[in-house]
Amino acid sequence: MDPRYFEFFELFNRGLYYESHEVLEELWQEEADDRRARFFQGLIQYAGLLKHLSEGNARGAASVLAKARANLAPLAPTFLGVDLDRVLQDLARRERQLEQWAARGESPRLIDPPRLTPSETTCP
Repeated sequence: MDPRYFEFFELFNRGLYYESHEVLEELWQEEADDRRARFFQGLIQYAGLLKHLSEGNARGAASVLAKARANLAPLAPTFLGVDLDRVLQDLARRERQLEQWAARGESPRLIDPPRLTPSETTCP
């Protein structure tokens, strides 16, 4: 597996969502396999969601949340060592939070940043 794949997780888990997005975007643009490209794009969008939440951008967060779910859901339960069921649960939780904040007229925020770690036993 390309080292940039693992670099994405390192940056993501440090809360460097923009930087993790940039690293994986290079890999996504080079990927010829449709399923892997969709997976990389979904992870990029997941990182984008968290970046938007950390900046209080509700519209941006809602937009990339829906796109991330659309890209990752068909690949569940796991893909390239990532527990996508867990990611999809997190997306659903964050969607509920966005709805609650909107109903109260509050700006979104990043609560409980997730950690992503691909399983070495299932990662090629």
